[in-house]
Parts: sequence; structure tokens; C-alpha cells
Amino acid sequence: MARRWLLPGALASCLALSCLQWQWQSAWVLPGSAPSGDAGPDVDEPPKPGPLGRLHSEVILASRTGYPLPLMFGFNLYGNIMLRKETPGERRYPHWIFAWPVGLLVYTYPASAFSEMVFQMVSPRIFGNNQAIMVFSFWFLVIQYCDPFYRFCLRKGVFPLITTWWLADATRVSLLTLERSVTCLPTLSRGLWQAFFWCSIVPVARCIELSSRGHSPPKLDAMVPNTLNPWRHPLISMFFIMVGYLLYMAYFTDCGIFEGGLTMTECGTNNQETYAKFVYFACALHLARSWHLLLAEGKVVYGDVFLGKR
Repeated sequence: MARRWLLPGALASCLALSCLQWQWQSAWVLPGSAPSGDAGPDVDEPPKPGPLGRLHSEVILASRTGYPLPLMFGFNLYGNIMLRKETPGERRYPHWIFAWPVGLLVYTYPASAFSEMVFQMVSPRIFGNNQAIMVFSFWFLVIQYCDPFYRFCLRKGVFPLITTWWLADATRVSLLTLERSVTCLPTLSRGLWQAFFWCSIVPVARCIELSSRGHSPPKLDAMVPNTLNPWRHPLISMFFIMVGYLLYMAYFTDCGIFEGGLTMTECGTNNQETYAKFVYFACALHLARSWHLLLAEGKVVYGDVFLGKR
């Protein structure tokens, strides 16, 4: 009885292996061409992208349609550091049942969560991401209960790298949120208010959260300096980057986002390289700013706010 199925099973296995081999070979064939029947092992293959090429395509560009884990990992690390850093005395958060939602909404994803509720009128997307709760919980436990690692993250040579890691995700999601907001209502005013809201809600939310715990919040102009100089602070530069991206998409492309043409999201999809350049520019500017302030003035920029002893 077993021999009865032996030949059909063998044929099916050979057919499956042939199909897999054909799919593997066809993945390297240029559109409009066919694989040569006598192609040998010496046929040139397209060069594989290096680490920077994979970072560009599989992380930055892929972040338009998904949430790559490398970006999520750094973003949640930074948010949990700020959750502990903002607590007077840098003690652990006083109550676990409040720490998880407060850490997520106020210290990690405040700008995107509140922007989606106000400008897109949807529940924050981060609540529906299964990976996010696991990544956030992992870093919450590590930062709250592993003091040596927490102190290591705050070292002057380490933290500028963490904030740049954070800023890559913060910039890309700020541009995507801007696109979605203007797509819902394609007006210049909508985009400008989105940029203002994105940059101002973070320090305001943190001041309210500190007050709710009975602590004296810092002054807003101490958290974010009152200046128009984008070199001085990440939130100021982020505002101008968002406005610059909005104006570029509106007036320096043929999308016609305010004239009934493409939506801003569609325009961003057609100009993915421009989107990536804005993200890279924000990271490069922040690295230069962080090291300059550290070497020239001895200040450490904690991402989106200046934090000092209170």
C-alpha cells in the first residue's frame, strides 16, 4: 500500500522543488526579460545592498507602510528613560498600574497619539500594535529595575546616540502624521496647526502629568528655550522640518495637494526619497547639535526637552 503512493509522492516532491527553484531564480530576473536556459554559475547577479542600503530600504522607506522593529526598539528605550528621568530624584515610577499607560501616552507616544485623536479622529494606532506593548514592557522593566543599565544610557557619550535613534523614528512619524492630517482636510492651515500641535503637546502633557503626581513642573521655557534658532533645540528644528516638508510637497512637486490633485499621502509615496532625506537631515542635525553643545557648553540634550536638576 505504501508503494502505491511512492511514485506520486516523489513526483509531487520534485515538482515542488522545481517550482521553488524557479521562483528563486526569477527573483533576480529584470522585468521584461527571461532566464536563459543555459545560464551557468558565472552569470552576473545584481549586487546585494550593504548595511546602509538595507537600512534605507528595509527600515526608513519601509516605515511608510509599517513600523520596523529597529525604530520601535530605540523609540521605546528613549521613552522609558524619560519616564524615569522626569521623576524627581530619578526614582522608579510610584505605581505600576499608572506607569504603563502614562509611560506610553505621555512619555513615549504623546505627539502621535494625541495628533491622531485630534487631527485624524481615530484611536491611536499604537494601541493596536502587538509588538509595541511587548517592546514597551521590556524596556519599562529594564529601565525601572536595572540601575546599572539606566546609568549607562545616561552617559554623555551614549545618550546622544540614543536620542538620534529616537529622532529617526520621531521625524518619520511626524512627517507621516502630517501627511495623514492634510489628507483628511487638504489645507495649508491644517498642516501648520499639525506642526504646532506636534511640537507643543509633548512638554505640555509632561507638565500636566508631573502636576497630577504632586510635583512642581518645570517652566515651559526651561524645557524648550524661547528661540527661533533650529540649531538650539530638537523640537524647534522638528517644527521647521515639518513646515519645510509641507511646503515642498505643496509647491515644489506636481502633486497639487491643495488643488484637488493627489492627496499628501499619495504625494509622499511618490516622493519617498525626499521623505527619507528629511529624516536623514534631522538625524544629522541632531548629532551635530548634541556633540557641539556637549563639547562647547557641557549640556546634554535629552531628545525633545532640556532636563536639569529641579
